[in-house]
Amino acid sequence: MKEIREGPGVCVIDYAHEPLKGQVVSVLPRRDGKYYQFTQQDLSLLAYLPIGSLTQRSMILAVRRHADAPRSTDGGCDIMLCEAAAAHSAHQAKLQKQGHHGWKLRSQQISDHRGPAVEVCAESWPDQDLLDSCVDCVSCWRQSPGHWRAVSSEHSAYGYDIRRGTNSIWYATGIFIH
Repeated sequence: MKEIREGPGVCVIDYAHEPLKGQVVSVLPRRDGKYYQFTQQDLSLLAYLPIGSLTQRSMILAVRRHADAPRSTDGGCDIMLCEAAAAHSAHQAKLQKQGHHGWKLRSQQISDHRGPAVEVCAESWPDQDLLDSCVDCVSCWRQSPGHWRAVSSEHSAYGYDIRRGTNSIWYATGIFIH
């Protein structure tokens, strides 16, 4: 299985939630990657990930396992914010350009329903697998004081996702409500 680096590892298949039924929603490869290396703690984190797709849960895992213990996932995982993060990650992947494209309009649409919103975006290096890219993107946010403030702060609701472009670069988005 490509997601576990063609070797030993753990994968979780969701049989409890209808839209995800039968899908792989988490992977923990035992073979080391460039950025992701399996730790026993990852198994504990896996047990408390919210309902979501493989890409959403992988991003949330990468945030929760960061050494600085960011708090953005301490609030509620919001399906609308996850969908918005997925849509923006897909948009960045289609453009093959990372950025807050159309954020003024998108944030207004979110704010009208949920309250003031904040967004973070990042991109991976090319040709990385999913978990390496998720960990890489969180590390990128750590290097930016503004992005890290959003990722490390507690929010009432959050959504994360990541998508791969045809250029082999992954584009991550996190959206938060204060």
